[in-house]
Amino acid sequence: MDTRWTPAAQSEATGGLPADVLTRIFSYLFWPGTQLPAHQALIPALHTSHRWRRRAARLFYSTVTIGHPASNVRLVLESGYAPRASHLVVHSELAPEQIATLLMAAFSRFEWAGIHTLCFVHLWARPMWLDEGITRVNQLLAKSLPNLTRITAISGTQDSFGLFILDDLLAARAPQLTELVVRSPRELSLGVHELTKRVTKLVIWAAGGGRHGYEDDGEDKSPIPPLHSMPRICAQPLVELELGPVAPDNIWFPFFPARDTYMVEFTCLRSLKLIFSSSLLLASDPEKHLNGKTSSSVYNAPVFPVLESLMLTAYPHDIVLFLENFPRAQLRRLHLVRCPNSLSSLSFAPFPRLTDVHIDAAHTDKVVAHLLQAPGIATVKLTGDFARPTEMPSDFGPATIQKLTLKMGLRLIECEKLLVGLPRLRSLDVVVTECVTKAHEALSRSARRGRRLKEQRGTGWRLSSSLEVVLFRFAWLGGRHLRAVRKAAWIIARVPSLLCVAVESEFAPMLRGALSGVRENASADIAHLEHLRVVDIND
Repeated sequence: MDTRWTPAAQSEATGGLPADVLTRIFSYLFWPGTQLPAHQALIPALHTSHRWRRRAARLFYSTVTIGHPASNVRLVLESGYAPRASHLVVHSELAPEQIATLLMAAFSRFEWAGIHTLCFVHLWARPMWLDEGITRVNQLLAKSLPNLTRITAISGTQDSFGLFILDDLLAARAPQLTELVVRSPRELSLGVHELTKRVTKLVIWAAGGGRHGYEDDGEDKSPIPPLHSMPRICAQPLVELELGPVAPDNIWFPFFPARDTYMVEFTCLRSLKLIFSSSLLLASDPEKHLNGKTSSSVYNAPVFPVLESLMLTAYPHDIVLFLENFPRAQLRRLHLVRCPNSLSSLSFAPFPRLTDVHIDAAHTDKVVAHLLQAPGIATVKLTGDFARPTEMPSDFGPATIQKLTLKMGLRLIECEKLLVGLPRLRSLDVVVTECVTKAHEALSRSARRGRRLKEQRGTGWRLSSSLEVVLFRFAWLGGRHLRAVRKAAWIIARVPSLLCVAVESEFAPMLRGALSGVRENASADIAHLEHLRVVDIND
């Protein structure tokens, strides 16, 4: 009896993965970190087995794509899956009138009542306005998608009034929207001021950030009317909010205007991301904010009773003082990207519940000494200067760190310090930087191989018993690539728990050869190298 195609054999061939796990894997193939589906990446799964085909076909036919080279609207209509379609992707560089023609062909005889998510990507931006085509696009989408609740729109197209291309659709579906993502390479102007109270995710990103600040009208300076604003009541149901670019001195008024006696209350907000632009300073007193000299306090600062995740990008003033406007004691995730001022004095003591930290700055090594103040951190990502090697302290970070990413120059001897000092580390991603010449290495040998490291690692061979994945990114080696790869091979041999090593494709053959040399010369037990996987870092 041939048992190659029995259900038991197929389950064994796929590792016995449950159906929901397969569906989740296929979803990552289908939506690879972007807002556009990748039909071609999912097609091989359709031909693997009947079990895989059943799972992958549901995802393949549940998303209708129009205008994209991989358009599948005809396949969905002919397959009978159309009533169960849940996503619509409109991706085109055509004029609005041509998009309306494509929509008419797909929607003329069928109402897509099951579609609840629209992803609209329109990269066509011309200096002319075609109101008739834009109106037809909005009418077709509003009529054919009665149950639309989530909209993601990326476009710089505007009508003759300067309104966003999907402004009419937003107005028609405002009472039922729960998620709205709008990104524009131009100044964004939305005519919708009475959005639903049900929106839980709101992302507004517009190049230039719209009009902010004050306009000079004689002696009085009155606020410039915001181009995209919402009533304060819309802030209460929000769970996730992303705004940018925003003026660092006038954050909330352009989006949630209110009287001076009222504060914006984000009663349900758990994730907040603010992208600042230093060019959007208030015109009233520009000299006040030179050289980062400001109190960094927000007038009538909003209330965040349940905020857990805070991500700030390019804040130009004192970041330490600015963080005092947020509930630091309850934050679990903190991301600070290109926030230069006073970062060296940042203390993690006010963040007792912090578990995820990401710091991106020119001198990230100044933050390293403060990581011990947050004893519960599990994920750390530090991005700094690649060209300047960083020396890590012997007591780097709390012992609870499980995932560590260091996008800055680091010598391999410093990697040994990290492995010894972090007993729970499971994933390590580092940029390796070695000395350019042997003379430089001889001059720094005494500093790098001090007594503290010898006392800490003792005479044992093993560096770590928890590390499973390591990513080595070799840079600034000065022609000494082979020497650095050999050093990395000996570190790998001293981590018996290691399962996978990822390097750039050009270094993978060198590392495999170095590991073969280690197996021939090592006297200790290195049986784990037989099953170790060396893969491309881009995979």
